[in-house]
Amino acid sequence: MTLTLPDPEPGTVVRDTIEVIGQLPTGEPETLPCIVVNGVEDGPTLWVTGSIHGNEVTGLAVCQDIVHDGLADHLAGRLVSISNLNPAGLRRNWRQSYYNNDDPNRKFPDVEYVTQNADPGDTVEGPRPPRQQKILCRRLFDCFSEDADALLDMHTASAGAHPFVIRDRVLYGRGLRDESEARELAADLEAFAEAFGLPVVFEYAVEEYLDQSLQCSTSGSALNQAGIPAVTVELGQHHVVEEEWRRQGVAGTYRVMEHLGMVDDAAAVAPDNLGEFPAPVGPPLSGQVRRYVGPHAPSTNGGIVRHEVAAGDVVEAGDVVARVVPLDGNPEQAVELAIDHDGWVTHRYPGATAYENAPVASFAVEDDGDVVGTPEDD
Repeated sequence: MTLTLPDPEPGTVVRDTIEVIGQLPTGEPETLPCIVVNGVEDGPTLWVTGSIHGNEVTGLAVCQDIVHDGLADHLAGRLVSISNLNPAGLRRNWRQSYYNNDDPNRKFPDVEYVTQNADPGDTVEGPRPPRQQKILCRRLFDCFSEDADALLDMHTASAGAHPFVIRDRVLYGRGLRDESEARELAADLEAFAEAFGLPVVFEYAVEEYLDQSLQCSTSGSALNQAGIPAVTVELGQHHVVEEEWRRQGVAGTYRVMEHLGMVDDAAAVAPDNLGEFPAPVGPPLSGQVRRYVGPHAPSTNGGIVRHEVAAGDVVEAGDVVARVVPLDGNPEQAVELAIDHDGWVTHRYPGATAYENAPVASFAVEDDGDVVGTPEDD
């Protein structure tokens, strides 16, 4: 199956659906909502996607709200907005899809799929054919890799999270591109990510990045396999639409469109429901930072987590960021958890309990790593 996007006349907007699975067991096709805006002038094509995790709905609302009827008259190029990439997860308000009950944002094509120019029905990974979620993601990849010049993928992080943009390191080698091409793409990505107006946080170093299969995320696949600037935008917490971060998501998308030359003045063209156009959110810490998960509860015991910091707080190496207290509340058995990096808190993990070795928070920590990398260096 090849996905077919709506194709409105220049200067018009079409709201429709695209069929991504021909027939579910219930007999109906699976579809995704799709809004396409064709501008009055030629220009790049920007894809904006949301809710690949079904409970991350602030990004879904951003995808709905970036389009208004007057946009086409001011647009050079084409905007494609798909508010929900995971209808199976959205139906049950859950991160995963019920197709395979695992993370759908790790099912986009890896380099082997791209370099072999595989068909979704091929079995390039081994003797078993790909299952439903991977087929769906491959069909999306085949579409945006041919159609898009850049991509924004909208997410949320955790309860009370500070918003930020995740920038991946650009991979080279393995038939993807050479190092000079990777550095050129990384420079384009840097400008693209910074244009959004939220703090920019690098993804993990290459070894951990590949171990977590992040090259097979929506933005990771768009960047490293399709070779277009693409970032993940984290907008607050799960399960509810947070109005403040919805406004920042819409404003950031318009800043990106201005950066790409799709609109002349982001603030003047943005939807009326933003009210006053939100100012960019400054980074809590200057300099290059990367994602870091930790500290972790001790391997000897779990307990009740008592956080000492909140999202957006700046920390120094050695600061106590949480305590793990036994259920009986005995202070002599409480364990202090200290951060071993300078940085700032992106979010705390939800839930009061911590099992052995469980992380309690996520940080943006100082990073001196290269903006490009190759799997051969692992």
